[in-house]
Amino acid sequence: MSALIYLLVAAMSGYLGIKAYREDPTERVRKDFFLLASLMSLAYISFSLHLAPGIPYIYLAFACFSAFLPIATMRFLDHFFPLESFDNQRLIRRLWVMTPTVTILCVAADLVLNSDGNESKWPLGLLGTLIYSAFGLVLYRLWQMHQASNRPLERSRIRYLLILISMAVIPSIFEELARAGQDSIDLAQLNFNARSWALQGGLPPISALCAAILIYSLSQVLTLERLLDLHEIIAKIATVAASGLLLVGIQAILIFWLGETKTALYEGYQLFLVGVLFIFAYEPFRAWVQPTIARSLNRSGHQLTLAMVELDRALPRVISRDDLARRITTQFNRSGRFGSVALYVHDTDRQNMQLLDYRTAGDKLPLRSVAMNPFVEGFIRGIPVYIRQDLAKMRGASKSAEIASARLRTMDAMNCDIVTPMMSGDLVLGWLAIREATDIVGLSQDEISRLCQLMAHAAVVLENLHDFETIKEQHRLAALGTMSAGLAHEIRNPLAGIKGAAQFLQTIGDSEPANEFLEVIISEVNRLNEVVQNFLTYARPFEISPEPTEINAIVCHVLALVRAEEGNEDLVISEELGGGLPMCPTDATMINQVIMNLVRNAVQAVAMGVGIDHRQGKDLTEGRITITTKRSRMQGQLVRGRPAIEISVKDNGPGIAKDDIDKLFIPFFTTKSGGTGLGLPICQRIIRAHEGEIEVSARLGAGARFTIRLPESNSFSPTSKQTKGPNSRRRSE
Repeated sequence: MSALIYLLVAAMSGYLGIKAYREDPTERVRKDFFLLASLMSLAYISFSLHLAPGIPYIYLAFACFSAFLPIATMRFLDHFFPLESFDNQRLIRRLWVMTPTVTILCVAADLVLNSDGNESKWPLGLLGTLIYSAFGLVLYRLWQMHQASNRPLERSRIRYLLILISMAVIPSIFEELARAGQDSIDLAQLNFNARSWALQGGLPPISALCAAILIYSLSQVLTLERLLDLHEIIAKIATVAASGLLLVGIQAILIFWLGETKTALYEGYQLFLVGVLFIFAYEPFRAWVQPTIARSLNRSGHQLTLAMVELDRALPRVISRDDLARRITTQFNRSGRFGSVALYVHDTDRQNMQLLDYRTAGDKLPLRSVAMNPFVEGFIRGIPVYIRQDLAKMRGASKSAEIASARLRTMDAMNCDIVTPMMSGDLVLGWLAIREATDIVGLSQDEISRLCQLMAHAAVVLENLHDFETIKEQHRLAALGTMSAGLAHEIRNPLAGIKGAAQFLQTIGDSEPANEFLEVIISEVNRLNEVVQNFLTYARPFEISPEPTEINAIVCHVLALVRAEEGNEDLVISEELGGGLPMCPTDATMINQVIMNLVRNAVQAVAMGVGIDHRQGKDLTEGRITITTKRSRMQGQLVRGRPAIEISVKDNGPGIAKDDIDKLFIPFFTTKSGGTGLGLPICQRIIRAHEGEIEVSARLGAGARFTIRLPESNSFSPTSKQTKGPNSRRRSE
C-alpha cells in the first residue's frame, strides 16, 4: 500500500510538471517547475521501487534525486518571486557546487561500508541531514523574501508556500527518524505488503500526501497566475481532507459497532454500508464544512461569493437600466473586495460606452465615456475578461505590445484593474470595471469565472430591458402620433381661417403699414403650418418602398435642383462621385429628401459663414460644398464591416459647437433662426428605416461633414413595403 501511494504521487508530479512545461516551454519559471516536479517524481518512483522486493541499491537513487530537491525548489521560488532587493543566485550557485560533491561522497561511502554485508546507516544519514538543512535554508530565505516584498498578493502566496513546504518537509523528517530507529528486519520472510510497511517505518506516508498537495498548489499558482489567491486552493484541499476524515470516521464507527469481518461477503457488505452512509452524509457535511473553512481562511472571498449570489438572485427583479447599475455597483462595493466599481452601458446615439453608475473609495473618478473601438475587439474575439496583470505581461510581447498598451491606457482612465463584458452574441452591451482594494489580495480564477457568469446573466437582463423599453416607447409614440394627428387638425383649421382673413384684408386694404402686418401674419401662419406638417411627418409611421437605386443619379438630381435655386456666385458646389457603385435597395424619393435637406442645410451654413474665416480671421471670398459618394463599410457594432455606400456632404461654413453636436437629432432642437428643428430627426428616421446610419463630424469654425451609410443589401425584401415607426431603431445602433 505504501509503495502504491508513493507511485501515485510520483505519477501526479510528473504529469503536472510536463503539463506546465508544455503550455509554454520558453518561460523560465515553467522550466524550473518541470525540473522540481521531475526530481520529485523520480525520487518517489525510486522509493516506491525500494519498498518493492528484489531491487537492491535503488534507495541510493532515491537519495541522489532527493539531494537536488532543495536546489530545484530554491531556483523555482527565486524565478517565481523576482525581487530586485533580494538575490538568491549566489546561494543557488553554492548549492549546485556542494550538493553533487556531498552526494557522491555519501553514496560512495555507503557502497564501500555495506559491500561486506554490514549495515551502516551513517553515510545516508549524513546526506539526509544535509538535505533537510538545505530545506531549512530554503524556508529561511522564503521567509526573508516574504518580509522584503511589499505586494499583498505576493506576500500571501509566499506565506502559504511557507506552510505547504513545511508540511511536506517536517513529516518527512519524522518518517526518516522512525526508519532510522528501527532494528534490523529479515525482509526475506515478509510478503509484499508487510515488507512495504516495514521499510516505510512506524509512520504512514504523510509526507508523500503533503508533497502531492505542494506540487498541485504550485502548478495551480503557475497555471492560474492571473490574480490567483491560494486561499481558495487551501480551502478546497481542506474540504476534501475533512470529507476523507468523515469517511474514515464512518468506517471506524461501523468496525467498532459490527466488529471485525469474518468473511469476504461480510467485508463487502460492510464496505457497501460505509459507502451508502457516506453518500447520505456527504452533501450536508460539505455544505456546512466548505463555507466554514472558506470563511475562516478567506473571509473576503466568502463575502464576495455571498454578494454575487445575492446579486444573481436580485437580477430577475430589475426594472430599469439604472436599477441594474445601482444593484451591481452597490453589491460589489458592499463585499469590501474592491476600491472602485463602475458599470458602463452602450449608448446607441453616441456609439460609445457611457458610465451608468459607480462606487469609489478614492478621489479619482472613472472616465465618463469610453470609445468602443479598439477596446472591445478582444471581447468580440472571445477574450472573457481583461486583467491588468495579463495585459502587462502581453506588453512585453512584440506582436501584442501595442494592443495591450492601448487597453491598459483605457483601463487607467477608467481607474480599474479588471474589465468584464456583458455580451449578447458578438455584441458588447456594456462592461463592469473594477479596481482591487489595496489591502485585498486579488481574485482567484474561480471568482473570475463566477464574475463572468454573473455578467452574462446581467447581459440577458439588459437585453430584455432594452426590448421592454423599445415596446414602451413604441406605444408611447403611437399614442403621441394619434394625438398629434387630431391636434394638428384642430390647429390647421384656425390657421386656415386666419390666413384666409389676412389675405382678404390685403385685397381691400390701402394702408401700407396694415399690409405689412398682414404679410407678417400670413408668413407666420405658413411657418406654423410647416412646423405642424413636419411634426406629423416625424410622428406618424410611414412606408418605404425599397427598390434597386443608383445613388449617384439621386445626388446629381439634387445638385441640379440646388444649383438652379441658388445661382450664388460666391457658392461653389462640387461633387466627387465614386465610379462603379452597385445598385442600392432604397426608397429613392425619401433618400432624395434626405440628401436635399443636408445640402440645403450646408448652403445655409455657408451663407452664414461667407465674409469671415473663423479659423484665420480674414475674409472668406467663397463658400464650398462638396458631395462625395464611395463604397464603404458599416460602422454600427452589430453590422460592422458590412458593405455599404457612403454619401457625405461637407461644407466650409462656421461649423457646429461641440455641445450642440449631440443634440442635432433631438426633435425641435435647432441652431437656425426660423428653423423647426425637425429636418435632421426626419432624416435620421428615414436612414434608420433603410437600416443605415447617419453621423456628423464638425468643429466650431472648421465646417461640418454629414455622412450617410446605406447597406448594399438590406435584410428586407427589395420589393416589399416596410412600415417604420419613429422608434424603429436597430440594436446595432
